Amino acid sequence: MLAIVTVFLLSGGIFFFSNFSPGILPETNPAIEKIFPVIIVNALLLWLLAIVSSILWTAYNRLKQTESEKLSAQIASLKSQINPHFLFNTLNNIYATAIDSSPKTADMVDKLSEMMRYTMKDTQQDFVLLEDEINYISNFIELQKLRLDRSVKLEYHLLEDTPALRIAPMLLVPFIENAFKHGVNSEQKSRIRIEITIDRTELQLSVVNNKVDIQRDISERSGLGIENTRHRLNLIYPSKHLLVINDTEKEFFVSLYINLQ
Repeated sequence: MLAIVTVFLLSGGIFFFSNFSPGILPETNPAIEKIFPVIIVNALLLWLLAIVSSILWTAYNRLKQTESEKLSAQIASLKSQINPHFLFNTLNNIYATAIDSSPKTADMVDKLSEMMRYTMKDTQQDFVLLEDEINYISNFIELQKLRLDRSVKLEYHLLEDTPALRIAPMLLVPFIENAFKHGVNSEQKSRIRIEITIDRTELQLSVVNNKVDIQRDISERSGLGIENTRHRLNLIYPSKHLLVINDTEKEFFVSLYINLQ
């Protein structure tokens, strides 16, 4: 475009300063009257060719840039998988060692391995099977139970027959993590209740925990995970969810409805 404008400006300047008028060309040479439209058409075709060539060149450069970014992302992904593979192999070795001497420890390692595989592989997708998400939550709760004593009353009811629905990964977990993180204190009675039900395509999560005095300050400063989850819900399920949070002085209650259709 810049070259075309420059040529027109230079040509116009030459014609202007030389007092040249295109109207006198046919009178001077009648053959030019027939050639002049052909010259105009050729100029327009060259102009269109320049524009099309510029667009194709830009698209080609953009395609090369996209391929380069994709290759860089694949290399970064391969690098990030080196340590996880080593970790999974180590966990498998620990599981094999403990399965005879300590079946309980082997079960813990197996659950932890499943959770890590889910968070590092399956959660890279936009949506996962609801069954996989529920299985992750179940493993998480079972591992949390190992550190709880009799002062903590834990009740949880999860889906047994999970329908073949899909859900955004790690969307329910932050509310459950929050209950264990801020609702457990060995020095006082603690209560956590978790329930997940489904009616056709509508999923309901209910989490209740009482607030413990020793972690009251920590609980008040936290909440970033829940805020991020609230933001994700607004983006992924803008008109298909209802989130209700009651934060009282003694209790923290979460009720979440999601239409997974």
